[in-house]
Parts: sequence; structure tokens; C-alpha cells
Amino acid sequence: MQSDGVPPNAVTIACLLKALNDVSAADAVGKLIEKIEGSAFESDPLVGNSLVGMHARFGSIQKAKSIFDQLSSRDVVSWNALISGLLESGAATDAIAQFKEMSKEKVSPDSVTFTCICKACGSLGDVENALCVHLEITKLGLGDDYFVGNSLSYMYANCDLLSEAIEVFKKLAVKDVVSWSTLIAAFAKHGPGSEGLNYFNQMKSEGILPNAFTFCSVLRACISVQALDTGRDIHMEIEQKGFGDIIPICSALVALYSKCGSLIESQYVFDQLHDPDILSWNALVSGYAEHGPCQQALKCFNEMQDKGVQPDIVSFAGVLKALGGLGALESGRGLHSKLSKHSLAVDPCIGNGLINMYARCGSLLEAEDVFNRLPIRDVVVWSSMIQAFGMNHEGGKAVGCFEEMQRQGVKPNCVTFTCLLSACSHSSLAVEGKRYFKAMRQDFGIIPLIEHYNCIIDLLARSGHLFEAERVCELIGLSSEGALSSLLTASCICGETELALRCFQNSVKNNMHDAGLYVLMVDTFTSAGRLTDALQIEDVRRYIGAFKKPAEAFIEIDNEVYGFIVGDKQTKDVKETLRSLRSGMKSKGNMTHLGSALTSSPYEKEASACEHAEKIALAFGLLHTPEGQTLRVTKNLRMCHDCHITSMFISKEKKREIIIQDKCCIHHFKDGLCSCGDMF
Repeated sequence: MQSDGVPPNAVTIACLLKALNDVSAADAVGKLIEKIEGSAFESDPLVGNSLVGMHARFGSIQKAKSIFDQLSSRDVVSWNALISGLLESGAATDAIAQFKEMSKEKVSPDSVTFTCICKACGSLGDVENALCVHLEITKLGLGDDYFVGNSLSYMYANCDLLSEAIEVFKKLAVKDVVSWSTLIAAFAKHGPGSEGLNYFNQMKSEGILPNAFTFCSVLRACISVQALDTGRDIHMEIEQKGFGDIIPICSALVALYSKCGSLIESQYVFDQLHDPDILSWNALVSGYAEHGPCQQALKCFNEMQDKGVQPDIVSFAGVLKALGGLGALESGRGLHSKLSKHSLAVDPCIGNGLINMYARCGSLLEAEDVFNRLPIRDVVVWSSMIQAFGMNHEGGKAVGCFEEMQRQGVKPNCVTFTCLLSACSHSSLAVEGKRYFKAMRQDFGIIPLIEHYNCIIDLLARSGHLFEAERVCELIGLSSEGALSSLLTASCICGETELALRCFQNSVKNNMHDAGLYVLMVDTFTSAGRLTDALQIEDVRRYIGAFKKPAEAFIEIDNEVYGFIVGDKQTKDVKETLRSLRSGMKSKGNMTHLGSALTSSPYEKEASACEHAEKIALAFGLLHTPEGQTLRVTKNLRMCHDCHITSMFISKEKKREIIIQDKCCIHHFKDGLCSCGDMF
């Protein structure tokens, strides 16, 4: 154009700036801006508006504001250029501030302005400004605008004002895939996820085809309610509609299967990805950390880095959970040191992960130290510290932590009370637990959920109030697996055979393939001398195929984690150590509790008990650590009575502190006693 002698005008320059910006040609944009600066075009409103928006999008906020201030006239287009540019660069707070300045200058906003500001308020969760913006939209009669309406719905959804979001959605003249997907995403994020699934089905029934964002959102809704089968159906639909290769959807599928505990399917989807992103890696690491095997989480974490994908906060949180699950204290300390060097240990998410890791390794002092060093302690961090005390049988400290949390002005939520009630339960603080359960509704306006009732039933059962616990179950019609399992366990420990049988019969109605229920009932009958009944329960278990998953135990020695499974072939020195321990226990009158080892002879019973994974791990630890060193063992299932008695014996005879993490709690064995008070 210029070679033909035709000089550009303001319209040409503005169009060229937009075109270069759309294709992200940063170098060409820079050269063009150099030519514009100092020329007559710089003060032209049309070119100036384009420059303002471009600088703001690139994060050069001061430069954008400088050009904006020099414009000869600033109309709504100028303000929109600045506000939208700030929003695109992630400066939502600045965008809202400029919107307020615009109002002060008596420039009337249009639909573009409000679309941007609704998104800004939504991204910040700014409820106060959101309500003011909606009021102004209504005054100007722009609520029926398609773009403004969808933006309003997005704004309310992200501010967790779902009733308002639904109200806006219902009034939309045109409900397209964006409108539906926004609402589905809101329910996936804030709950209930089941409503998100309902809207997804309703959307399809009205002939609206889902897009990639819809599928990502509905998969997250499935995750929030653990709807694995529904997720599988949606996965099939995704493949049928040709969305199976889209990375965000694949990442959401990996997360779905991981968080629902189907790691085989999660790994399969992941393996189909040519170039997994950080979201996919994180979903896999978190899935293995949550559901096991935890060693696989560490393997994925290392493999991710080998492939050039740098871990982020979520990655580190996942690997900390895995280290806690393995009881790998030394490795956890090493990672903590690395995180501290990069100033990441003070991040609330990482801090929360460190607290949980140290707590699960039985190192409360280090967990408290992390907690005390955190500059920001939100409700999640406080709840984690309460949980840390609780799982280590420090109920009094958990209560103190909760009271301090309130003094600091942090409002507890549902999770906080679950942690607090569980802590009271593990320490048999019946009076305190009942008081806090009552205070939930009266003082904090929180309606107890099923997990809170589970805790209070567990509390009553552990405190010896078994029949009161049963009455609570009957009163509220609760047939929860957790509540009945707690009552069954306590009945077994207290020798209340008939109550245990009632709990067992109700429990298997809901989950007849839970092998743990049968094992508890067999133990109860065996302890009561009712061997015929015990054998009948065992026969039923085998007939229906309720098999326990193999027991695994782990111990960390010199930064290396060693794993053992029940029935492992033992080395000669481990076998000799176990034999020596058994002989020592017999000579001191510590008879083992053989419970469900229903074999034909006492010798076979003892041999079976000696093959338990945690015993092998303890024997291995005794052989490969210095005298007096604390032994930390993690088990994937609940400890049996025999292993519990053996651990108490070792702690006294070998003068070793032993910390064993099982699926119920953290057991601290010292001088022949356990912190759980033999209630586990």
C-alpha cells in the first residue's frame, strides 16, 4: 500500500494493530508502536484506543494509562479498551477501579463494559461490587442483552450466589451452550454437583449440544459427587462426539478416574495422551497419593520432571500426601527443605500439605512448627491442624486449637467440625464432643451432615455408650457404613456380641462385599468362644467373594521406603527376629490375640499371625536401624489385635518408640502402652 504511494490513515493503523494483536505478533506490534509514538497518530482517538487496549493486554498498565490520559477525547469505546485490556491481562481489580472512574466522569457504560465488569467481579468473587453492577445494569435496561445476561450468570456463579445465577439464567431470552455450561460449571465448583448433572441432562433434552467446556464442567460435577458410573457414560459420549483428543477434557477424565479411585482407568486415559499437561500429571499424582499405591505417586512425580514438566503447587501437595501415606518422614523433611529454599513452604496449600504429612508421620511438633510459621492461616489450615492433633490422639490440643481459631476470627466450616468431632472421638472426649455437635447448629448455623453423625456415633461408641450410639442410629434412620462400622468395632472391643451382630447384619445390607465387616464379626465371635458362629461367618464371606485387599506395610530407612505384603517370604534374619519376639512374648505371658486366624492348630494360627505385613516391617526395622531409634510403619488396613499387642511388647522390651499409621489413626507405642488406649 505504502509502496504504491498511499499513506495510511488512522483507520488503517487501528485495523493493523488489531490484526497483529489477534495473531499475537509481538515483534511486529513493537515495531509498529515505535513508528506510531511521536507521530500525529498517537493522539488520534481511534489509534489511541487500540494502543490503550494493546498495552493493557500485554500487562503494560502504566503505559496504557499514560496513553489513555493523553487522549483528546475519551468516550465509552476508550474506556472499554482500557477495561477489557486490563481484564485480559489478569488485572481484574484495576479493571473494576477504572469502571468506577468511568462512572465519576459521567460516561455511560454499554453492554461491552458490563460484560467485562461482570467477568472481573466473577473472577474475584467480589460479591459487593457484583450486586452494585447488577443494579446499574437493571437501571440502564441492559439485563436482556445476550452477552450481559450470560456474563451476569457467570458473575453470580463464580461469587457462589447460585440462587441469583439461576434466576438470571431463567430470564435469559436465549439459552445457548454457554449459558448452560456456565451453570453446570458453577454447581461443579460450589455444589451440589448432582444439580450440575441435572442441568447437563436438561440441556441435552432441549437439543443443546455440549461443547468442550461443557464436558470439562460436567466431569468435575461427577467428581464432586463421586459419580463414577455417570462419568463413564459421559466418557463414552465424549468419544462418540469426537472430543476424546482435547487435552483439557482428557485431563478432566484423568481427574475423574483418579479421584473416584479407579486408577487403572485413569492411567489408561493418561497413557493415550501424546503430550500430557501439568493438569493431567497432577491428577494422576493426586489420585495415587489418595488411593494408592503411594509409591506410584512418587514415581509419576519424578517421571513428570524427567519429561520436562515443572511441578507446581498442586504437584507438591500431591507428593506430600503420598509421603505422608508412606510415613516417609525423612523424604518429607528433604522435600520441605527444598520448598523452603524456593519460598514455597509459606504457601497455604503447601503449608497445609506439610502439616498433614508430618501429622501422618506422627511428628506433631514439626506439624505445629509449620503451622506457626505460616503467614496466612485460613480455615483449611486451621482444620488441618485440628485434624493433625485428632489423628494423633491429642484431643485436648485439638479443642484448644479450635478455640484459638475462633479467637483469631476464623469462622469454622463443615470440614472443621468433622475434624474436631473426630478428634474428640479418638480421645474419648464425650462431653466436649456432644457440646460441639450441639453448637454446630445453635452457634454456627451449620446443619450436621452424615459425616458429623458418623463422628458422634463413633464418639459415643468409643466412650462406652454403645446402646446410646445405637439409639442415635435408630433415631435418625442412619444406615451409614461409617457409623455402623464404628459401632461394630466398639462392640467387638467391648465384647457386646449381640449388638455387634445387629450392626453387622445392617452393615452387610448396604455393602455385602466389605471384607472388613466379616473379619470384625469373626473376631467378635472368636473372642466370645463362639467358634461355630465364627466359622459360619467366614464361610459366608468366602461364598460371596468378600475378599480383603492384601495388607501392605511400609517402613522408611535411610530415605528409602521398603514395602511388605501379608504372607511375604521372609529372609532368615527377619524370620528369626519374629520367632524371637514370639518366644519373648510367651515367656512374659503376653499371649497373642489370634482372632480371625481360623486355622486348625495353634501352631498354624501363630504362623499365620507372624506373616502380618506390619510385623515383618517392624522386624526389618529392628534389624536395620540403630538401637533406640523410632520405628515408623504405615499400613493400608486397620491393625489387628495381635499386631497391636506385639507392637506394645516391642516398644517396652526393645525400648523403641513405635509409630504405626493404619487406616483408622496414628498409634504411638511407648513403654508398652499405646496412645489409642486400645480403642481402634
